[in-house]
Amino acid sequence: MAKERNTDNREIKNIGPLEVYDIFLRRHINEDRVVTERTSIFLAGSSFLFLAFVALLDPTLAPIFKVLRILLPIVGISLAFLLYSLNRAAINALDFWSGAEQKMEEEAPEFAYMRENKIRPHIQGEECIWGKKEWIQGKNGKCALKPIGKPRRWLRNPLLAVRVIYAVCLPLAFLILWLGSIIVVVLD
Repeated sequence: MAKERNTDNREIKNIGPLEVYDIFLRRHINEDRVVTERTSIFLAGSSFLFLAFVALLDPTLAPIFKVLRILLPIVGISLAFLLYSLNRAAINALDFWSGAEQKMEEEAPEFAYMRENKIRPHIQGEECIWGKKEWIQGKNGKCALKPIGKPRRWLRNPLLAVRVIYAVCLPLAFLILWLGSIIVVVLD
């Protein structure tokens, strides 16, 4: 790799496609981890909030707790909106990193081996994930991706499933739960 000098007269190393791909891959993995951790924390926090809300429904409690019965659902609704907005942004970033990795696999000369042997994760991998192809060992002992007659997946697009579950279904389910909680408090 060629080295250059920047304005501070320090040497800088030019990176190649493999290093760039590694950066994209690490960012992709990190963003996936962030979505999962954020959702887990949201589920734990919402569970505690809802448990506290249910405990406050006891009619023998002091009137001051009526205020908390209204505040907890408002906090829960706020958390649902927060999860929705944060996970949407993270899933958009996941799409970007995945697309960047796919572009590298399609164009960089360092990935010629993968292209020639049809083992590019973002192209042939999606066909396996969607249940359109599977690895089958041929008579010569080598494995190759072969089409499957009828796709086995019930879900057509796994990335869409991630988007829908993490960014829409979970926040929407908790939003409905908390709105129902407010209705219960108001009708009480």
